[in-house]
Amino acid sequence: MSTQACKISIAHELSPDLALRDIATSFMDRLESQRCPEIILDFSEVETITRSFAHEYVARKAKSSLSINEVNVPDNIGRMFKVIENSEKKPRFDNLRHSQTIFL
Repeated sequence: MSTQACKISIAHELSPDLALRDIATSFMDRLESQRCPEIILDFSEVETITRSFAHEYVARKAKSSLSINEVNVPDNIGRMFKVIENSEKKPRFDNLRHSQTIFL
């Protein structure tokens, strides 16, 4: 097994527009099958990312045994990752458990 990091350009490997959850799933499956313990994902040239792609990527990265690091992340992509990470910390309907039932 190699101990060197593998650098992957996500825009060249997939597309400059990261759109579907299924694409993120298959991409993460390919990363997991690599023989590199450390992966550097280069996000240069990535223009857009959907919430579903970002959510799947962040969730799979958290469960992965690989060391995955992002470089050259554009501001809009970084903001989407922060949105996903913050939504995981604070559930949207947390106060729902404390509300009262209204009978009509």
